[in-house]
Amino acid sequence: MDTGLLLASRLGVPPFSGGVVDELAGPLIHAAPQPGSPPSAAWIQEAVGAAARHQRSDHVERAWPLLRVLEPLAPALLDRDPASAGRVIGALATQALVEGDVEAFLDRAGRAAEAFDRAGAAGAAAFERATLGAGYRVLGVWDEAEGALRAALGAATPEVEAWVRLDLATVTAARGGGDEARGLAGEAAVAFARRGNGAGEGVARVRLAGILAAQGEGAAAEAEARRAGDLLAGSAAGRALAGAALARGLLAQGKIEAALAAAEDAHREMAAVRLPDEGEVGLLVALADARRAAGNAAGAAAALGEARRRVLADASRLRNPVFRQAFLGVPEHRRALEVPA
Repeated sequence: MDTGLLLASRLGVPPFSGGVVDELAGPLIHAAPQPGSPPSAAWIQEAVGAAARHQRSDHVERAWPLLRVLEPLAPALLDRDPASAGRVIGALATQALVEGDVEAFLDRAGRAAEAFDRAGAAGAAAFERATLGAGYRVLGVWDEAEGALRAALGAATPEVEAWVRLDLATVTAARGGGDEARGLAGEAAVAFARRGNGAGEGVARVRLAGILAAQGEGAAAEAEARRAGDLLAGSAAGRALAGAALARGLLAQGKIEAALAAAEDAHREMAAVRLPDEGEVGLLVALADARRAAGNAAGAAAALGEARRRVLADASRLRNPVFRQAFLGVPEHRRALEVPA
């Protein structure tokens, strides 16, 4: 499931950067308030920060000793200290995402946003809604995605707002609003460039290339994909995303041999590093299209078959049937399901 970029936003790390070394949570546990003694806002903030360090590490399970102390505090904090309640619920939302439970993440991120609203913390509420909208975007729940994303505009930081515009571009494109989506993705790319965020700009140009290719503007899509490839060259996962976008742009121009080479290269990158839950199905669909155009029907079916397995495996983990149906209706997922069972 394409949650890699969303998770990077929640953890406050650059896309495709991997984890960081965590710190022990023990001292904070020993310093936890006794039952009946309300914790201070400073202690809660420190504990949430320690949990976040564990969540950014390769040992996310180490966050749970802290989260088990924090979780029961949230209901009482909602009235007394809603900002601290928002921090606690937000930490639990991030843990759900780290563990692959997107539905629990959506519930908790929504409640964290409401808590920050009560505290008058507009920026924190906007961040929660930005990532909430991204979560709904991953599932293909377009109305809720757009509502949360648009609610985040204005109060979010410039960095978060750039991601919001990029997610809005994806939602708008999926609904057939290609021209508006193109504008939003372009705005996001410019915003990231102004802030010196090469990875963010690269991802924005990957999505812009996909929108352009879908509109039949292959040369422009190729140019954006090549710019993305330069920006993401330091990451194998980023190179794979840019390579898939390049294949689409080349194929839209009828450059079949070059498109096939780009798609196969991207597939090798993906196989070598296993993309961090971002872009896998789209890459496989692009590979299938290139193989089919080159006359390799069996290879195209194999790529779609792999994509189909991934989509169905992710869908099977969704408990809510409405979410499951929406997820299966995401354009690239529909393409993956074209292969016979």
